[in-house]
Amino acid sequence: MAIPHNLGVAPEMIIAKNRGTTGYPFVVWTALTGSADGPMVVTGFRPRWILIKIAVGGTDSWLLYDAIRSPYNVVDDFVQPNNSEQEATGNSNALDFLSNGFKLRGSVAGTNGSGNTYIYAAFAETPSFNLFGGQSNAR
Repeated sequence: MAIPHNLGVAPEMIIAKNRGTTGYPFVVWTALTGSADGPMVVTGFRPRWILIKIAVGGTDSWLLYDAIRSPYNVVDDFVQPNNSEQEATGNSNALDFLSNGFKLRGSVAGTNGSGNTYIYAAFAETPSFNLFGGQSNAR
């Protein structure tokens, strides 16, 4: 069944939540990320915030990183929006926000465990090129 979305292209990730219940959200994705050496993920923009979840190989929580909580690299502070845990600070599930994506650091199970498959959603702080042709700056 097709759901109209007016995005111009088919979305690669959909998160839906029934607001009338307390159950978990429903997530569908087409693209998956995972490497044993901490890959660089090219998004085409500097992230404002990133949501990462292990999809295959474990049961870790959703991890939400943002540019406000960690204004400089290494980005190692996050919240877990699917539970009531407090903010994690100085964590080993670390990454770097770059001008055109993000780089995972290390091989910790929550973000980059060997043999696991992950999904992510990234939202731009600044696009790579603005309306006037200028480029975004690195952090």
